[in-house]
Amino acid sequence: MDRHAVFASVQTLKGARLETIGRFDYVITDEGHHATAKSYRAIYARVLGENPRAKHIGFTATPFRNAGAGKTSGLGQVYEHLSYEYSLQDAITEGALCPIRGVRIETMIDMTGVDPDDEKRIEKIVNTPERNTIVADKYMEHAAGLRGICFAASIAHAAALAAELRKRGIASDHVWGTDKDR
Repeated sequence: MDRHAVFASVQTLKGARLETIGRFDYVITDEGHHATAKSYRAIYARVLGENPRAKHIGFTATPFRNAGAGKTSGLGQVYEHLSYEYSLQDAITEGALCPIRGVRIETMIDMTGVDPDDEKRIEKIVNTPERNTIVADKYMEHAAGLRGICFAASIAHAAALAAELRKRGIASDHVWGTDKDR
């Protein structure tokens, strides 16, 4: 804590470490969309409480945090203003990103009354052999020979979709957030 610059994770800045916070001029948060989380806010309260003149800067490519039930938590709770924004459309126009092409596939499932946070129920409804076959067939129809990403309801669903795509000769695999090999 006595160095010119201190790099720390939220997981390590707690307890005794958080209590030893010294003088800082800047607090910089990468993945700033997490800034509204309770764990982050506890750190900010301590650090900025000890350093009321410090500047807090956050960087994120995803400025809305999921607050559950299909709602988002705005960063205005933590940051005073947006200093710079680079929209997806600007990035595409300037050649920093390739154009986005999404395809919606109707598979005739009924999600009426399903809680968007009930992951087990959603996975049970969407991860069926019949539905995965439709998705793989439509991938062949719309994107054969192209790279793509299929989003799934669960790890098991992602594995089933990848297996269905491999049956059609499409090199595919599934990845998830805690996958050590991702």
